[in-house]
Amino acid sequence: MLGACFAQYTSHQLIAPYAFIFVLLLLLVPFVLMLPFSKEKQLKITFPKIPESVRPQFRSSAFAAFLTWTIPAMFLSVIPVVIANYLPSGNLLFPAAAAGLVLIVSGLSQAAMLRVSPKVNISIGSASLIVAAGLLIFAEHIGSPTLVMASAFVGGFGHGTTFLGATRSLNAVISGISQRPEVLLSYNFAIYLGVGLPVLCVGVLSSILTTSTAVSAFGGFVMLLSALLFLGNNRRLKPESATVF
Repeated sequence: MLGACFAQYTSHQLIAPYAFIFVLLLLLVPFVLMLPFSKEKQLKITFPKIPESVRPQFRSSAFAAFLTWTIPAMFLSVIPVVIANYLPSGNLLFPAAAAGLVLIVSGLSQAAMLRVSPKVNISIGSASLIVAAGLLIFAEHIGSPTLVMASAFVGGFGHGTTFLGATRSLNAVISGISQRPEVLLSYNFAIYLGVGLPVLCVGVLSSILTTSTAVSAFGGFVMLLSALLFLGNNRRLKPESATVF
């Protein structure tokens, strides 16, 4: 959103946002030089191994993380284009707001839902993702930027609560094992796949179909996976886990 402000209200639209980021990166250089340095005698490339005892929870959390990160990836890439098509004014703040709102609401929802059981977070979050995807499809059908913004808000809440629950559930089972870094690395890999693959797929679909159809197809994909996550999580949800601790 700050980048959109630079691009909208400065004379050098393509330079100002990156110049600002460049200055911030320069300010980090002294802190990077202060980091401790240790020289490894031998470097080996290895693949992470997931212990058998944590694989069921890892698969569940990785699936939830993959799904939830498809939402901000979509709103950060494709949705600004959709919003820009709705608004003839050409103001960059509205597309940026649609993209930034997802992560802002996500962060606030994680802070607000921290004391709720992880499984309840996943249940509430996955249901919210279904609603967000449905709103996005309907907004595309009627051409409503207001509903796209509403979808971004609900999607941000669903992303934050689901990701919070999935991460806490995984941390609970790996806190005492030596392979914890390897499990977290694999978990992050699932997140990166969630950020990258769906957007690439929508991009390919957009070259074959219209952008509106591609976004609607993505919304249906999210609804399907969210429903699977919701049903799977509720099967494991015990009555006592719904309490606030």
